[in-house]
Amino acid sequence: MSKMKCYTLFVLSALFMLVACTTPTAKEEATANLSPFNPAKVETVIRQFEQDTSLQMKGAFPNFAEGIKEYQWSENQEGVRKYYKFYRNINGSRERTYYFDSKNNQLIYVEDKRIRAACPSLDEVCLSLQQSYYESGVLQQVNLFKDTIRAGTYPSFDEAQSEPVAGSLSTFEAATAKDLISLQEELNTGHLQEAQPIQGEFIYFADAASFVACSDQKRYDVESRELEKAYIKQNYDSQAALTQLIGYYTTLPNMENRPTPHLIVLKLLKMEGEPKCE
Repeated sequence: MSKMKCYTLFVLSALFMLVACTTPTAKEEATANLSPFNPAKVETVIRQFEQDTSLQMKGAFPNFAEGIKEYQWSENQEGVRKYYKFYRNINGSRERTYYFDSKNNQLIYVEDKRIRAACPSLDEVCLSLQQSYYESGVLQQVNLFKDTIRAGTYPSFDEAQSEPVAGSLSTFEAATAKDLISLQEELNTGHLQEAQPIQGEFIYFADAASFVACSDQKRYDVESRELEKAYIKQNYDSQAALTQLIGYYTTLPNMENRPTPHLIVLKLLKMEGEPKCE
C-alpha cells in the first residue's frame, strides 16, 4: 500500500472517530432539550393580561340566602381567558381564578384562596393559597401556602412558607380540570352581564362606599376592595374621587335586605381627586 493511500485511510479514520465522539445520542439530545420550568413566563402572561385595558369582560353577582357568589369572565385579543368565582358564607370565603388559553384549550395558571371566618386555636390553618403553574397545558409546579392566626394579627402570607402537595401532580391536575369544567358550566347558566366603561364619583367613609354615575347622577351602593384600597392609598379623606372603571349595574339586597341598585366593579382604570363629573 502506498504512503498516499495509508495517509488517506488515516485521515478518514480520524474523521470518523471525531464524528462518533461528538455526535450526541438520542438520549443525550432529549436530556439537553429539557430545561427547568420557569414560572416567571406564566407570571408575565398574567401581568400583561391584568394590565390590558381592552379586555372583553362579563360578570354576575347572584345573592343567595346561604351566601354570596360572584362570577367574572374576561378575555384578551390573544384568546387568554380568565374565569373567576368568589363565594362567601358564615364559615368563610373561597376565591378561585383560572387563566386559560382558549385557542389551544390549555390551562395556564390556577389560584385557589380560602379564608376561615373564625380560628379559635392558634395552630389552626386560617388561610390557604394554592398556585398551580402549567406549561403547554401540563401541570408543572404547585405552590401551597398555609397560615395560622397569630396573637393580635390576621392571617397573611407575609411569613408563610411553601409546602409540598400531598399526592401526585397528575391526581391534582385531574381534580383541577374537573373543577374548571364545573365552573364553566356555572358561567354558561349564570346570566353573565356585559361590562362597560363607567365614570362617576366614588366616596368611601366609615366602612361604607357609594358611587354617583356621571351619566345620570344616580347613586349606587358599591362593594369593591380594589376601589377602597385605591381610595385609602391616595388619602382622599371623605372627598369624592372621579373614578373610571369597567363594571355593570345590578340590583342586590342592602344592609336592611331591601333591593337596592348596586355597581359591580370588574376593573379599576383610573381614580382622581380633583376633577368632578361635568
